[in-house]
Amino acid sequence: MTIGVGNTIVAPDYNSIQNAVQNTLGVGSLTLTNVVITNTTGSFSCSSSTLVINQFVTVTGTNTGTGSITGYTSGKIYKISATNASTTFTLINLDGTAVATVVGTNGSTTGLTFTVSGDRGYGQPVTSTTVNQYDLVTAQHMINLKTDIDKISFHQVNTASTAPAIGVGGTILANDWTNYSTQITNLTSTRLTIFGSESTPGPIVTAQSTWLVDVDIQELTNWNGNQRHSVILNFGSADGARYYFNTGSEIRFNPRHINNTFPKGNSWKTLFDNLGTRGVRFGANGTTYNTANIGTAITNVFAIGYYQLTQTNQKIFETIEQSTYSGNDYTIFARLDTVSGRVVFDIFLRDDTTLETTGSRTIDDPVDGKTTSSISTFRATGSYVQVPAPTVFATSLTSV
Repeated sequence: MTIGVGNTIVAPDYNSIQNAVQNTLGVGSLTLTNVVITNTTGSFSCSSSTLVINQFVTVTGTNTGTGSITGYTSGKIYKISATNASTTFTLINLDGTAVATVVGTNGSTTGLTFTVSGDRGYGQPVTSTTVNQYDLVTAQHMINLKTDIDKISFHQVNTASTAPAIGVGGTILANDWTNYSTQITNLTSTRLTIFGSESTPGPIVTAQSTWLVDVDIQELTNWNGNQRHSVILNFGSADGARYYFNTGSEIRFNPRHINNTFPKGNSWKTLFDNLGTRGVRFGANGTTYNTANIGTAITNVFAIGYYQLTQTNQKIFETIEQSTYSGNDYTIFARLDTVSGRVVFDIFLRDDTTLETTGSRTIDDPVDGKTTSSISTFRATGSYVQVPAPTVFATSLTSV
């Protein structure tokens, strides 16, 4: 919001920026108002809000309205599958199935609270607060606001924002206000910068993060056939998972192969080496790897991150050998668990290639050497923004 020279900054002006700070640094959730069921297949209307596809919606309370949601229990989480971005939305279940609704006389949802928690919020304490309508904004308000804006800036670029410091008893100039508004607009727009290059992690700078390698590692030696490594990551709650990925934190998959002597083992080593030091990286809205060195393999990533998950397995990554051992592949699937705040990954190593030698005799060489399937966490751990690591439950690599 622009403040003209000589004008006074009052509550609505200040609160517009403070709300943006709260939605980026704080809890980042929004309660929808005047929610009405509009058809029998999960469509609703509400007062104007900021809505996007794949946002999670938690519904709580006891319904006393004329409309109803089939199978509803308080605290159930849904996802938005369609919206006009402001006043209409359609909900689906987390398993991807349609939501059945009953419209009733006017579709009212009295007694229910619809809370949207999408790709906003780092889940951190916020120093600044809103001010009452028509109250003047003081220097202390601006000091608190700068404290919060600087936290976001340190998290993203490891330096304070350029928002000017306002001393107690000082005057808040129109240019100061413009600078504050520009700062939070820019920092909000980069809150979810996806990944970055192999040498630059992405939205978290190195000084504000920790990469914990081999949180879980499973090993095989001299193997063949199809192997699966299943991992459940427990973030504690849906909000815990949201904060983790909103801060730019990632789950990384780091397969490796060592100690091989023969060509088949070497083909797996090459396949994994080409994924880069950070391996396969799963974030808020997508999956990536080191695309600069793909070798001869066919490698596919998908625009599927945490916010695109349902309770049905989706392929998020695959790399398929195309040389002598064509067909061998490393593939990752992901889904939301039925327990809120848990994400499940199924990792497959398929050694499908067989080599024919002489006549009709076919042999299936083992993969000599040691293969490891490893999970790592890369998360925000700075002094300004910090999220806890998930708890990891995993199975051994097993034949399937």
